[in-house]
Amino acid sequence: MNSAPLTKSDATVVSSARGLDTLAYVALWLFVLTISWSDAIPMIGGFVIGTWFGLLAVVLGLMRVYVFGSSRPLTPLHLWMLVFVAWAALSILWTIDPANAISRAGTYTQLLISAWLIWELAEKESRVVGLLLAYLLGTVLGSVTTLFNYWIGRASAQFIDTSGGSVWDQNRYSIDGFNANDLGLTLALGMPIAFYLMTRKRGFGWFAALWLMVIVCTSAILLTGSRGSLLALLAGSTFIPLLITRMAPGRRTACICLCVALVLGSVLLTPGSMLTRYQNMFGEVQGGTLTNRTLIWTAGLDVFRDHPLLGTGAGSYGAAVLRAIDKAYVAHNTFLSVLVELGVVGAILFCGLLAAVFVAALQMPHRERYLWLALFITWAVGVSALTWEYRKPTWFLFALLATHAYSLRAVVRRPVLSAVKSPLPPWEQPFSPRTVDTL
Repeated sequence: MNSAPLTKSDATVVSSARGLDTLAYVALWLFVLTISWSDAIPMIGGFVIGTWFGLLAVVLGLMRVYVFGSSRPLTPLHLWMLVFVAWAALSILWTIDPANAISRAGTYTQLLISAWLIWELAEKESRVVGLLLAYLLGTVLGSVTTLFNYWIGRASAQFIDTSGGSVWDQNRYSIDGFNANDLGLTLALGMPIAFYLMTRKRGFGWFAALWLMVIVCTSAILLTGSRGSLLALLAGSTFIPLLITRMAPGRRTACICLCVALVLGSVLLTPGSMLTRYQNMFGEVQGGTLTNRTLIWTAGLDVFRDHPLLGTGAGSYGAAVLRAIDKAYVAHNTFLSVLVELGVVGAILFCGLLAAVFVAALQMPHRERYLWLALFITWAVGVSALTWEYRKPTWFLFALLATHAYSLRAVVRRPVLSAVKSPLPPWEQPFSPRTVDTL
């Protein structure tokens, strides 16, 4: 049955909704772009530029929902995130460090909002791919800055020295506002994305540009001197050959040759001091303290025995181990950090979230499955030496995986505004139908 034609008022609403949808996604895209480097530039009005893009995305996203009159139903993955954040916020009631618990609860809330924005604004697969590209471009900007600091001889220890901290590892390089280990893993997560995009983007120009990004990011990772990030990169790279098999024969051959050249070039061109650091990694694993990490972990496990069920409260690891090691160190292990701070209950919730993420990745088509398994393994290995349960890259990956997985499943459709009726065919409808998963 044909519907009545649009009135002038309806057309205005349609135009406003489409404009808000586009602007909100652009703001979100810019927010993702800044994840890898925004802390390296001066603040604007008391906030880093990424925060301003995030706030803009939130405002536009809420306006968009109001104009559209509806929002997407959440998935089980989002419910896991919500319950985990709720438990972390609830730990304020029994924490041994109230100030940090309140701060951490605020951080988790912001991350949860960003996950909702990704779900709400990236319902199409093309938009998911766009956000992947934004993250990759951000890692390139961070990598270029790191290479520039190496070129001018500005080691990461100089950033630490100017902030009043301890100085060590004079030959490692990073960017202002980023710990070298954090930067290394942030960049390592971009590598599977680059190879995935090679399977999607056609044309020699895209292929050459993506490979240039791979070379730049690999060089920067090696200069950070982060041994955990290198192990994470190697672990995630086990899935890259599977991505390469999804390429055309010509690209596949070129990729294999370039991968061999990249490995040889990395060994030959990496500074000697950095190679020595990487070679010492095996000795640290066998008989060392992993740069005092084993001492921090032992202290954390002792605290866990005293607070096994509820934990010591979100953000309280440093305060909890202060007596044992005389310094408020973070856990340097995401899984242990969650266990000590949020107890067995929090650890179960976090493991449930990880299991849901892993299962969602397994259920995706081959090419996407290889991408997300590579990212998951890279993340899991990297965060075994870092405290990343509250970091933006972690929540970006989990949120985007949920969005990507559901964008590829069977969907049913319903109109956004039932009051707006049109006789136009689906591809010319004034409002693009909302995508709602049936699960």
